[in-house]
Amino acid sequence: MKLRIHPDDLTTKGNVHYWISLFIVVSCHFGFSDKVLAQTQPVSLPDGTEGEVLTSPLPDSVTGKPAKRNWNEFDLGFTTLKVGGGFLYEYVGFKQDGSALIQMDSAGVEAKNEFKTRDSRIMLSGALKTQRTITWKLGLMYDGVTGAWWVRETGVLVALPELSGHVFIGRTKEGFSLNKVMNGYAGWTFERQMALDVIPIFGDGVKLMGYLPKPRIFWNAGIYADWFSEGQTFSTYNWQTAFRLGWRPVYDPAHNQVLHIGASYRYGHPLNGQIRLKSRPEANPAPYFIDTGTFPSDHSNHFGTEVYYTKGPLTMGQKSFGILLHLRRRTTLHFLEVMLQ
Repeated sequence: MKLRIHPDDLTTKGNVHYWISLFIVVSCHFGFSDKVLAQTQPVSLPDGTEGEVLTSPLPDSVTGKPAKRNWNEFDLGFTTLKVGGGFLYEYVGFKQDGSALIQMDSAGVEAKNEFKTRDSRIMLSGALKTQRTITWKLGLMYDGVTGAWWVRETGVLVALPELSGHVFIGRTKEGFSLNKVMNGYAGWTFERQMALDVIPIFGDGVKLMGYLPKPRIFWNAGIYADWFSEGQTFSTYNWQTAFRLGWRPVYDPAHNQVLHIGASYRYGHPLNGQIRLKSRPEANPAPYFIDTGTFPSDHSNHFGTEVYYTKGPLTMGQKSFGILLHLRRRTTLHFLEVMLQ
């Protein structure tokens, strides 16, 4: 169980609203690693694309003894099985002045103090006992906002040692922005930035990922479509493609020192030629403070940069995002967000 309390300020047209979010997270999917995407038969294998790991199904090459497994991992013969779950419950509270109350009333929304279930998850995954490393994953999630069950990251991950990487086929995160691809239960920031809300949390498609150990360069590229997610709340694009390239000029795990630099690009065709930008103030139970309504758009371009530095217990960083929305009237809308963390 993990308990986090985080006060933050939200400014809207000069009026400051103070909110406090309280997260309670219970999770059974353990083990995060960022060095698992370039090996053929490592001690641990990638469990999906969010940084989690599986125990190798193969015995030790020297002793012949089977690998030591966690309590929630099992050997089924042709594959291993890892069982996991998670539950996220949160509280949000607001303090508003008179002007803020008038703004909320005019927008037809209410910022109220409340406890709310954010989501609960069931996750199954494993590694097939094949010569080429192949892992699989199945994820289901109850969404507290919509009250519906959704399929989370689900698919097959195949090792490509020829390319120093892997290919994932199925439903997964697009690969745009470090905060977007990280597991929401273990992010580096309290909440994802508001500018990222325009990008769907999942896409159905193919994603290539790789890591070159010597120059410490990592990358991913993918193409996604609305194959299985039609009608779901995050289904807002007919198809999209995303790329991400990063470099770690400083990487010293022994002293917990890392300098991480990355850049992302995304191109997408909105569903039915229409798009809508809306976002909450980085507090999930809060109402939408930004909502443009639906407007026509042929395609969108997204740009992002990220720089993080970690030394010991301290992590600091900066992220920036830009969006270019092409309207049918040959007009382009520009949006930019820069955040220091």
